[in-house]
Amino acid sequence: MEFMVTLRMTFLGVWLLGVNWLCSHVWEYGFSTFCVLILLCGVLLGASRCRRLPLFSGAGQHASKRGIQVFLFLVLGLLVFRHGREFVRAQTGEASIDLLIDVGMNTFRADRAFFGAGRNPYSCRSQLGYRVGREFPHVEVRGRDVYMYGVRYSYGYPYFPVMFATYEPFRWVSPDHNSIRWGNGVLLLLNLIGVGILTRELVHREDRWCAMLFSSVAFLGVWNWGEQLFRAGVTDIVISTFLVFGCIFLVRRQLILSGAFLGLAQAAKLLPAPFLFGVVLLALFRKTGWRSFFGSFSLVSLGIILPFVVWDPSAFVSATVLFYLTNHGGGDSTSFWFLLPPSIRPLFLWLGVGISVGIVLLGLRSHRIDEEFLDVPRVMRLAFVSYVVFIAFNKMVHLNYLWSIWAVGCVALTAGLFRSRSASAGPSARNQMV
Repeated sequence: MEFMVTLRMTFLGVWLLGVNWLCSHVWEYGFSTFCVLILLCGVLLGASRCRRLPLFSGAGQHASKRGIQVFLFLVLGLLVFRHGREFVRAQTGEASIDLLIDVGMNTFRADRAFFGAGRNPYSCRSQLGYRVGREFPHVEVRGRDVYMYGVRYSYGYPYFPVMFATYEPFRWVSPDHNSIRWGNGVLLLLNLIGVGILTRELVHREDRWCAMLFSSVAFLGVWNWGEQLFRAGVTDIVISTFLVFGCIFLVRRQLILSGAFLGLAQAAKLLPAPFLFGVVLLALFRKTGWRSFFGSFSLVSLGIILPFVVWDPSAFVSATVLFYLTNHGGGDSTSFWFLLPPSIRPLFLWLGVGISVGIVLLGLRSHRIDEEFLDVPRVMRLAFVSYVVFIAFNKMVHLNYLWSIWAVGCVALTAGLFRSRSASAGPSARNQMV
């Protein structure tokens, strides 16, 4: 028993050390960042191997000691206090910065433009952080107009509609940019609740409380969550929220709702929803219910995105696709790619794509599906690892890329280190198609 406790806490410690190192080493650390991201993937894959240990599955397995639960509870309380304090400081103006970074301000501007003035956020200025000029390839400047790849660029909102729409209710609480901070506070709480529920659904009932505390500490253990969410106003936690609850419905075999929530995540930003959606779809293919999952995902995501495409196709494409091809095409020092000789950069990118796809295919090849459903922790683990490998090999590795799937990774880590819920305790088959 002491061995399992030590093993679990070691995995948790390495997991949190890795992510907190990333938070304090961003620019000019491309190679180190690459290594730490691969380390996180290794930790998650290694945790899943714990099920093969004799102490893990034998009849002598006991409930976790109360002492470790008390320790995790105290750590969780400290983290809640710290992040709550940062939220209060940001709202009262005690934070070191008043305005949000471009991600948050862009979202606030798009929210206000659409819901406050009825304007198209993709054809009016909602991109405040970057300037596109002649120094970029495939860019023309004709008077005051900017064209990328021959398409007029209006500095429109760079993400998809659900991202800014999620914050509209919080603009009723605070009509200025602090609405993003209010939204992030509620979304962080929803993520914490979702992490607890998802963990509870996946682990054995005797391990339930310890596992829920474990996954909550893994999720909230990002020491500078307050700076990321409440000072800077990073908005990728919107995606995380929908992914977590999509996984909850997946565990409960409510495939229509699961697909809908993943569709909402897709309608917020290009990545990482396709990774989780793709892994689930491949795992479900030719099984009962995959059409319902695929249909609800497609209906929700396309139903939200397409009206904005039809509203102004060139504005939408230039804001959400061409802008990234232009402004981010040269990469930056957050990535290992940026440090490589130009001659091998394309090979490095494609290597990352190949490894990412290979991880999914190999993982699903050995994927054991029972007569009714699938191994959800394995699906979550494959989605997290394939996505993190993909961004590790990419041109830019910004922290917000990780936050969108961080909660899913934390629950997958926990599910690998604790006994799974027995099949007999799972949801009934009658909920499979709800």
